Amino acid sequence: GTLALGLLVIALSFCRGYRFALILLVLVGFCQTSIASLSNTLIQTLSPDYIRGRAMSIFSLFFNGMFPVGSLIAGSIAQAKGACFALLVSGIVILVSLTIVNIIRPQLRQI
Repeated sequence: GTLALGLLVIALSFCRGYRFALILLVLVGFCQTSIASLSNTLIQTLSPDYIRGRAMSIFSLFFNGMFPVGSLIAGSIAQAKGACFALLVSGIVILVSLTIVNIIRPQLRQI
């Protein structure tokens, strides 16, 4: 899901057609929904019972609380360099983040 999301966002940055962009945006939405539900399930499954509530609250804080920060950064990049460049940077950040997580926690790939 995350790999597809990164690649779709990068593809969207090069897209010039309205209809193709709409198709890509629908696919991006599916990827984001898939990632959100999988992340939520993993945290609840892997957390011990006695800290599950705290783990979910921290997850919610970072998952929902970082959207405004990311939007501010992406908006600043878009204002300075254009929306397509901001999408390209966002897609690259997604792929780099995925690579870092795979290096740090390779066992997550087997889950």
